[in-house]
Amino acid sequence: MMKANHPTIVDYVIARRDYEEAKARASNLHHHMKAAERRLVDAMIDAETKTIKRTDGLSFTVTPSIGFAANEANFDQTQEWLSENGLTPEDYISRRTNRKRLRTTLKEFIQERGEVDLPEFLEIDTTPIISVRGWSKVENS
Repeated sequence: MMKANHPTIVDYVIARRDYEEAKARASNLHHHMKAAERRLVDAMIDAETKTIKRTDGLSFTVTPSIGFAANEANFDQTQEWLSENGLTPEDYISRRTNRKRLRTTLKEFIQERGEVDLPEFLEIDTTPIISVRGWSKVENS
């Protein structure tokens, strides 16, 4: 039986701690970069400048962006709006498999029947992974 201080467990804890620290740092750097980006966009708009080219080859261009909410809650309204504007709603519908539900079903099939008779086209990968609980308690200690 493997003990809690087994070298591979210790190695995992060290690697995980390093990863979590790097991830937190990357998140902080990302927020810093996005704030600087927002200040740059605002400054370029205030200066009525669309593009800035630097001698080092970097080029900055302010371009319009659009965010919107087209989701299950407003699906019918969206389809109606498309029709009203002369567009074909079917061109904007995508079919998607519920991956979470399919994953659960595949796990059940594998537990009940093993890995036999599973469709090749799904390219199922059953590589074992580790699940770690209580990491936040260890990380904060």
